Amino acid sequence: MLALPWWSERRDTLSLLAFLRRADQIERSVAGRGNAEFWKRHTPWYDWRYSAAAARGYLALARGDTSDALAKFLALPDSLCPFCDDERLITVQLLEARGREREAASMLERELGSSPPVARSPLRETLWALERARVNGRLGNREKALAGYAFVAAIWVHADPELQPYVAEAKAELKRLGAEPR
Repeated sequence: MLALPWWSERRDTLSLLAFLRRADQIERSVAGRGNAEFWKRHTPWYDWRYSAAAARGYLALARGDTSDALAKFLALPDSLCPFCDDERLITVQLLEARGREREAASMLERELGSSPPVARSPLRETLWALERARVNGRLGNREKALAGYAFVAAIWVHADPELQPYVAEAKAELKRLGAEPR
């Protein structure tokens, strides 16, 4: 699943199609042979139906069809993958691109999923806070925007050079909104 956004960004439709075929094949195999219990026991947080559905969204993005991608990402059931925050963030960004900030803000109000330790990271949490700040800033929700930008500026105060544009954005927005960056 971690490769899906990367392949999509690079417009690698062959890899996405190969993944999609494999996910569909595994899901059919699991359902057909009664192996569902095996998969639940060994990967209780994972569901191949979700993987296949997400791959379809990433494939639409790789093909440049943001309308289809948004429809596919909005249709992803949270119950099959409660920690799949990358797809939720992409959905938020697609909603924003369509001017649907209120829907995006509503999605961002939910906390990040209860992910396995490998999937949970300060990077994800900070990107989530940054997106929440951006959306709330555009909606005029000053306090929520300030909270998000302050979080980003504080947590990445000594960030690597690759993250400095986000820190600079957060500090500039804090200044614009009338708060001092920490």
